[in-house]
Amino acid sequence: MEIAAFIAAPPERVWAVAQDPSRRVEWDQRVAVYEWLGPVGAGSEIRLVLRMGLIRPEARGVMRRFVPPRQSAVQILEASHLLVPVGAGSWTFEPVDGGTRFTTRFTLKTEALPWWVWRGGFRLAVWWDTWRSVRRLKRMVEGEARGAGLVG
Repeated sequence: MEIAAFIAAPPERVWAVAQDPSRRVEWDQRVAVYEWLGPVGAGSEIRLVLRMGLIRPEARGVMRRFVPPRQSAVQILEASHLLVPVGAGSWTFEPVDGGTRFTTRFTLKTEALPWWVWRGGFRLAVWWDTWRSVRRLKRMVEGEARGAGLVG
């Protein structure tokens, strides 16, 4: 799955908001808690508590790539609930004329899910939450950039 958006701010600004654990819960629809379990960088573990309706499953992973302000990639290794598939995701911050092309890509190992869950509404729900999260990030960064006089 891949979703991208143009954000009218430099990659450094988009990175600063997107990669700040305390800000992640503001823009990422699915994340209630995001924390580093070691030094910030590639190889460190992360812990997430996810928002999934009434449940708050926990997931743990490893940051596989961390290259500010260009790319980060994480691998989710385990989750506390059957409805949270493990997998990997990346976030790319590409400088383009007038701002940043922010792209999120991820693959989920859905084999453990009952086929009717993933092929039913779950895949659409994941896409919808990701799309909404990217749009929230765009609004946050652009609003802050305008307020700081960084964009017109």
